[in-house]
Amino acid sequence: MKKSLGSIIIFLLFTSNLLATTLASYTLKSNKPNPYQKEAVLITFEARQIDHTDNMFFLLHPKPSDSYLIQLLQKDLNDKRNHDTEATFSFLLFPLKSGDISVDFDFVVQTASDSAVAQSYVDDHDNNTGIQKKTAKLPINPLILHIKPIAKDVVLVGDFSLKEKMGQTNITQYESTNITYTLSGKGFVEQNLSLIKNIQDVSLFFEKNDLLHKATQQGYTINSEFIYALSSKKSFTIPEISLKAFSPKTGKYYHLTAPKHHIAVKQIDTTLLLDPKESPTTKHFVSIKSLKQYLIYIAIFISGFISAKLTTLHLQPKQKSKEYKQIQTAQEAKQLLMHLINYQLEQTFSAEIKQLEEMVYHDKKGNFGKIKKTILKRLS
Repeated sequence: MKKSLGSIIIFLLFTSNLLATTLASYTLKSNKPNPYQKEAVLITFEARQIDHTDNMFFLLHPKPSDSYLIQLLQKDLNDKRNHDTEATFSFLLFPLKSGDISVDFDFVVQTASDSAVAQSYVDDHDNNTGIQKKTAKLPINPLILHIKPIAKDVVLVGDFSLKEKMGQTNITQYESTNITYTLSGKGFVEQNLSLIKNIQDVSLFFEKNDLLHKATQQGYTINSEFIYALSSKKSFTIPEISLKAFSPKTGKYYHLTAPKHHIAVKQIDTTLLLDPKESPTTKHFVSIKSLKQYLIYIAIFISGFISAKLTTLHLQPKQKSKEYKQIQTAQEAKQLLMHLINYQLEQTFSAEIKQLEEMVYHDKKGNFGKIKKTILKRLS
């Protein structure tokens, strides 16, 4: 009995590996096999259909780990040839630990016959049960990276610059001053980065405005404003800013700095703000003029945030989705149909898919250009 069970297990492992080699092939690689800790790494996974019997779809998901941060940059499909699909997945990875780390993925291959694709909307279009697919999880070897360490107190990895814009340095106890730091560059930035910590006896208001934050093959391209409003009843000092950074390009550490600022706060005799002619019940209130000035500063500060965000919305063009870009390249009805199915848009474009299926599988006439234009308009 034990011998039979062992034989079955060996058989299953053999057939699993055989399935992997007969269905599809793949390559998994990185552009930096020996990167620094928190350095941007581009990982590329290429899959190609080997079994050309049916339509094929590739799904790839990185396994979560506390050793790295990873996100999908792009998925490119090439399915212009019938039953001969190729797909390229690009990922941006930041290793968080030094030493050897293993980057693992789940690779799933789905197949569907032409008749299954056609039948999914012909027989059961109203209920829309979807395409009947066969699913196989293919074993793949993990990607091993050898990570070089960096200093623990580094908050930026890449190439960055820091600028500042200082407001008033002489205010009254009922006013506030503003200071804005602008951090820009490309690489890795520690989450929840704060430039000014708490200052004793100072009220501090903070807002971060991301003018640009985009994932690229070289890391995150950022242009962020750190906006502070500070007020106090007595003079205080905004401390010097010093951010420790590391550049993988040069292999050197550097500091981004901004000078300290002394803020002189003028004391106001509250008795001078009182109107002796007013009734006793109003003597404890500050003059309306001072209160109005204080509210104006707050309004300016808030309006600055709103203006910056509105500017960002107008300056940054709307990015087209990956689905839009892929569908835009479709030159024929079947190619457009397969793109819609591969991106699981069956429910969103059920009517358009039915028209395409009639054109592809039943040789019925249809306006391919009009269908494609309708889909792109809804995706934009």
